[in-house]
Amino acid sequence: MNKTFIFDLDDTLIYTHFLYSRAKADLARLVDSRFGYVAPDVLAILRLHEEVDLRLTKEMGFSRERFPTSLSEAYTRISEMMGEPERERKQNAQEAYNLGKTVFDKGRWLPSLVPGALETLDFLTRQRDELAIVTIGEEFTQNEKVKFYELNRWFG
Repeated sequence: MNKTFIFDLDDTLIYTHFLYSRAKADLARLVDSRFGYVAPDVLAILRLHEEVDLRLTKEMGFSRERFPTSLSEAYTRISEMMGEPERERKQNAQEAYNLGKTVFDKGRWLPSLVPGALETLDFLTRQRDELAIVTIGEEFTQNEKVKFYELNRWFG
């Protein structure tokens, strides 16, 4: 009897978590570069970002705009606390937003599947098992990843 195997895409078949971690680290570096020794510590920056991101996840879901927006909003909140002038705040919040967009930059994606994924998918295909991807990511973005990693040969 053939079986059906359901895979998540992100961080199961392909690594993506590191991209989000890098962008959050870049946000902390941006805050540090703007406010120096009076900047909030890294953990405070990351906690604030997580708070903002969780709220925006409820409002925006896993849309392509949510993560960049959460970095921008976290920066804005820190900037307001630090008394940064409005003009600079807007400019730097845009920079934080752009940091978030980097997670969707194909030039930053790893060139291959997670170790063992290719062999596993090939084995299951030879067994004539049915394979499916279920993901909570935005359809356009997830389809881009499927194309980039040529996953359609297993997941028509």
